[in-house]
Amino acid sequence: MLASVRSLGFVDPGRIGLVGMSMGGVVAGIVAAEEPGIGALCLWSPAAVAPFEIGGGHLKGRSPAAEIEEKGYFDADGHRMSPALVEDIAGLDVYGRSAPYRGPVQILHGDKDDIAPPAYVRRYLDHYDGIAELEIVEGADHAWGTVPHRTTLHQSTLRFLRRHLQS
Repeated sequence: MLASVRSLGFVDPGRIGLVGMSMGGVVAGIVAAEEPGIGALCLWSPAAVAPFEIGGGHLKGRSPAAEIEEKGYFDADGHRMSPALVEDIAGLDVYGRSAPYRGPVQILHGDKDDIAPPAYVRRYLDHYDGIAELEIVEGADHAWGTVPHRTTLHQSTLRFLRRHLQS
């Protein structure tokens, strides 16, 4: 996808930022570390907890193994997780794979997130070694489920990306 974006005539390949939410935030952190030239990274409610939960035999308070045995997949809020995906996530070194990224990082997280506890999000700060800023938003849940919270999320992200990507 990044190769396609970089090939577009109107894109400055030196000013590309990544934004990801939940597991997409985990993936964005890893991609930023593994793909050269990412100018800024913004993580929304990154679900860094998932490998730890799955490794412990549960996700969202349920057993993935039991559901997979019964249905052939795990139902994660309407998202079908295959046995292979569950296995991949269980073995994922979220922080280790993200840590090599050296550009600016913004992490936005709600203090009412019942999916990804803030303690797991704070661990990113240890691995990003001074390049990350964490903004905990009072009252926001994992989905940023109100208009005021979504507005805060979007405005903060725009300020961050403008600060780091505009010439």
